[in-house]
Amino acid sequence: MGSEISDIILDRLIEECEGKGIEVKSEMISNISKHLANNRDPFAKRSLNYAFWNLITYMLKKKVSATKGAEPMNFTSDEVLAVNYGYVSDMIAKSSDKFSLDTIDEAFQLSTCINDVDIKFYSVTEWLNEQLKEFMGIYDIDKLKADYDAKSAKMQEYKKSNEDNFMQKKLVLGSIAKQMNNQAMFMRIYGLTEKVNQCTSKYSLYKFKGNSGMALSKEERLELINIENEINTARNDRKELTKSFMMLNNDLCKCEDNVIDNEIELLGLVAGLAKAKADLESFIISKNETSGAKKEEFINDRVTYIKNMAELVSKRNKIEPTPCLSEKVNARIPDIIIDALCEYLKADPRVFKTKKFKRFGYPSVIFVPGYGNGIYSYDYNAFIFPIFPATNYKESIISAMVLYRWDCDEDREFREAYNSLKPYKKLSFVDLQRSLIKDFTIYITKELKGYKIFDKELRDWFAWQIAPKKDEIVDFEVMKHGEARRESKLADASRRSDDKAVEASLRAAEAAAKCAAAEKLLMEAETALNEAHETALKIAAEAARVSEEAANKSVEAARADISVKAEFMIKAAEASGKATEATIKAAEAARSENEAKINFDAKKVDFERLKNEAEVSQRIAKNEEAKANEARASEDAKIVSIKTGLGEMLKLAAAEESEAKRLADELKSEADIVKNDMQAKLSAAFKAEIIHRTTVEVLDSVNGLLKLSGHELLKAKSYDELKSEAAAKVEALAVAEAPAEEQQGFSESEGDDMRALFEEQLRALKDEIEKLKKENGELRKAGAGQDASQSQQPASVSPQSGAEIPASEKFAAVREFLYGKIKSIIKLDSVNEKLSITPSGKNKEAVNIHLTDINAANGELDLILNTLAIQAKLQKFIEMTK
Repeated sequence: MGSEISDIILDRLIEECEGKGIEVKSEMISNISKHLANNRDPFAKRSLNYAFWNLITYMLKKKVSATKGAEPMNFTSDEVLAVNYGYVSDMIAKSSDKFSLDTIDEAFQLSTCINDVDIKFYSVTEWLNEQLKEFMGIYDIDKLKADYDAKSAKMQEYKKSNEDNFMQKKLVLGSIAKQMNNQAMFMRIYGLTEKVNQCTSKYSLYKFKGNSGMALSKEERLELINIENEINTARNDRKELTKSFMMLNNDLCKCEDNVIDNEIELLGLVAGLAKAKADLESFIISKNETSGAKKEEFINDRVTYIKNMAELVSKRNKIEPTPCLSEKVNARIPDIIIDALCEYLKADPRVFKTKKFKRFGYPSVIFVPGYGNGIYSYDYNAFIFPIFPATNYKESIISAMVLYRWDCDEDREFREAYNSLKPYKKLSFVDLQRSLIKDFTIYITKELKGYKIFDKELRDWFAWQIAPKKDEIVDFEVMKHGEARRESKLADASRRSDDKAVEASLRAAEAAAKCAAAEKLLMEAETALNEAHETALKIAAEAARVSEEAANKSVEAARADISVKAEFMIKAAEASGKATEATIKAAEAARSENEAKINFDAKKVDFERLKNEAEVSQRIAKNEEAKANEARASEDAKIVSIKTGLGEMLKLAAAEESEAKRLADELKSEADIVKNDMQAKLSAAFKAEIIHRTTVEVLDSVNGLLKLSGHELLKAKSYDELKSEAAAKVEALAVAEAPAEEQQGFSESEGDDMRALFEEQLRALKDEIEKLKKENGELRKAGAGQDASQSQQPASVSPQSGAEIPASEKFAAVREFLYGKIKSIIKLDSVNEKLSITPSGKNKEAVNIHLTDINAANGELDLILNTLAIQAKLQKFIEMTK
């Protein structure tokens, strides 16, 4: 049937003429035809819903398989209408006079927002593309790139910090040189500072290894101890030399410690930067290698989730799922949701103050095709709203927000407080939820507007748990884009940014001034060092000049006069001593200069050595990183294999669940058959009970007739009249005795009540029979006494005149009369076999009636009627027939 009917929209959505596509299309057309034949049939609606989501899944799998890498899915206009709105059939659209596509393009347009509330709205296609981006790692790649860039920026900050510390050290040394007159002591301070600087790089490397958990070799540990000792010794010696400049010495130590800390951080950043880069590259490679099958499986999982949520909406609203579009869609649905949400937040301002909100922020909104009120998805922190609400969007948003409050109540304080109210103490989980949604709806739509609906206990509960506190500021407002209030906020933000810019410029100017002062101090330090060097050279030159002048004077003294030879010799010796002293000072200055040069060369050699060691460490780090990447790849492979195994297990579990569901459906069908059979049997039993009671009533009527006098007996009613009266009486009693549920129809509990009633009636009948037997016994005794009294009467008492009718004839007349009456009641041809009328052995004026095998209430019942109770009336009848 499906292949003979054509649908314009379906033909545009699925253009295949064979394979899976034509199968999906045929299934859809077949179910559309069944639905249109009877749009109230729930089974047809369920089948159509199943076929609709099969169609959507097929379309999306085909769409995602055509994408490359991390590209999003691109949808045509027909596909957007099908997935987002359920417009998949031209036949369904034409079957409704409410259908229109006039506002379909404006359905999801958003022009308003709530201040300080950031909620994102998605259609199904937009949400699936967002999920696909997350699956393909687009957001993870962005995070890794941001991490890499942050570490690079941090490295530059630490390098700049080190440069600033070196500059500060030079400034401090320049200050010491200016304030210290002893140049030799300054040179010693300078040499000790340089010694500390030489140990800094290697000391930072060993410290980094220790802090990172890397094991140090024995030689490295010994070297670390030696370096620490050298640094401490140099600092202690420098401290002794700078007792007059303790503050400046502390500044030097602080700069050195900062350099060491920065070097350790830089080494960590270098290692982290290399790891971040490797992670980024490997992640990009792994995501680019994602197969189409995995992407199809992912999309299938997400579509199944949307389908389950849409069916859950229908189940909560007690309607059948109807995703196919057959009505006109409202324009700007997000704006309507914003208005309703703002009204809710004013009534319940603390709804978003939860642990869930602190971790994941505001929920997003996903619009799905179909009907019903909104719900909340805890797994994806999202509201699910059908595009058509059950009543209105206000109640739809209230339903979703109440479920959000319920699910985010992780400590159960909110729900337990509500459950403690007297009317709700015995409600089940689902009924308690429904009551809460109903009460919230009344509270927001009625109570807050002045209508008194709640009792005092419930109104006080809402005032304590939900309503804003006295000192609580409720500042929720719906704003249009470009509204004055928003513009003022933007202006304030602009002013704040301008203020920050001015402040930043002032700080930059201050930093530039500090840099200029630092450069100036550095130049002054260099000038002081140069002046010290020139001073040493001048001292050496002066000493040489003094020595030469002393020698010349000694020659002139020798030539002057021999009388002053002794004095000359003394002065010459003194001059020679001074010259020697000057020569020693010159030698010391030269030696200091040579030591400075040697120290510079040694520092250069140490720098080269440390550079080589750093390169070696870098290569070692790269090797360790490569090993770590290999280990990570191995772990990833294991995880993939585990996930594959888990997927197989889940598929197997799904298959078992499907089989169990099928068996459950079969058992349910069998149970329904048994239930229907039981109801039929109960109905038959009830009818049989009516027949039995009618029969008993008729027999009671016959028994009553036998008690009448002769001419009254001849006026007895016919069988049809007796039967009609008995049936009417029994039916009236049955209706009066039956409860309301039995009058409407039989259920399982009604069948139990009917069986109990039937058993009770049987017990009453048995009691009546026992009572008749007891009366029969008493009448027998009375009859025996009567016979004795009659035998004692005088012989003068004689019957009426006329020939006495024989007892056999009287018995025959009575038997024929009773046969006729009972046969007309029972209407059974074999009444002579079922009915036995015999003379009483104890009383010749009586007869015994034995009625056997009469079918009543689906069972055989033997009913014996003893006529001893009607002997007196029967005797009068016999006398009348004489």
